[in-house]
Amino acid sequence: RAFSSCRNLKSVSIPSSVKIIESCAFDECRKLESLNLSDGIEVVEYDAFYSCSSLRELYIPPSVTSLGNQAFANCTALVNVVIDGKIESLEAGTFANCSNLKSVTLPESLGALRDYSSEYSYHPFYMCNRIEDVYFKGGVPSFDGTFSGNAQGHFLQKHANEWMSVIDPVTK
Repeated sequence: RAFSSCRNLKSVSIPSSVKIIESCAFDECRKLESLNLSDGIEVVEYDAFYSCSSLRELYIPPSVTSLGNQAFANCTALVNVVIDGKIESLEAGTFANCSNLKSVTLPESLGALRDYSSEYSYHPFYMCNRIEDVYFKGGVPSFDGTFSGNAQGHFLQKHANEWMSVIDPVTK
């Protein structure tokens, strides 16, 4: 909880020497607008950036292998998320209630997006009702209800450096 609820924190740059961002480290930093995660960070634990409600853009570097439950939940200003990490799955509520999220880019390493509704009552993108586009850098993973009721736009997969529509969100 090192910086939890810092009222005037607007910008954070985490160096590559940090390997783990511990749970609740920056939760409730409501004025945090800029976050730079350096390549070298491996784990972002649960609730690490919970309710950082001014954060608009998020880039997860290639070194990240794990994003914990609700790591970025309630980041209500978040519009764009790009995950380049080696993440194989997303936990329950990782981006829950990011109510302005419009674009998500998922890594090649992602194998599945699970609906955790039987365990926690929410999936990784629960209540992200404004998602317009979901980009898959690799194959399209199984997503077991993860975007049901959320995505209003397109699911796109990269083929020969071009993004192509692969799934109609209404039927998936």
